[in-house]
Amino acid sequence: MRLRWRPELYLRRWADSVSVAGAEVLFYVQSEFDKIAVLAIGGPEVSGIYAIIMRLADLTALPVRSFNMLLVQKIMRTPETIGSWKLRITIEALIAAVSCAAITAMAVYLRIIPNGLGNNVAQVAPWLLAVLLVPPFRNLVEYHSELLYATGHTIRRIFNLIIAGILKVALLAAVMKTSTDVTHWAPLLNGVYLALYAASLLLTYSALRRQMGRVI
Repeated sequence: MRLRWRPELYLRRWADSVSVAGAEVLFYVQSEFDKIAVLAIGGPEVSGIYAIIMRLADLTALPVRSFNMLLVQKIMRTPETIGSWKLRITIEALIAAVSCAAITAMAVYLRIIPNGLGNNVAQVAPWLLAVLLVPPFRNLVEYHSELLYATGHTIRRIFNLIIAGILKVALLAAVMKTSTDVTHWAPLLNGVYLALYAASLLLTYSALRRQMGRVI
């Protein structure tokens, strides 16, 4: 076959590459910027407790990320894989269940062996069950981001991450300004991440209804 120069293909691939790389950078920025915001509002002690809680929540994402990788590969080959709402709800329910089970197991472990993950982690062990819903909602937001990547909605993925970052910082600022007592703000983190999940759910599935690139 004779090689042909088709600039539109390269431009399309270049746009995809830049948007995917930008989304990855934004993902890590919005994942860490909230800690800076908490530090600025609540001080180093509150920020330290918040950072440890979020690191433990991040551990629950390890099995979810492995599942996301396999699902993304499947969707890119056959976009109709998650075409039904029944399957979509089932997948989200499974992700939430695994995340809840992981954070609960971690809380039980630290209740039995408080210093099992170090002295610093031991001080937040009593508050893990107070943030029981944070890992499920957080992991589901990450799952939505992977769905957009798998279906070719790379620009919408960037937009969603920007909205999630702004919303998270705004809600955390509102929570921390009322009180920096951990007994007050720790349970409210569930509401913060519920709001992030609701926004991500709306933005993601509204994008999947549009015929753009590889859509369901």
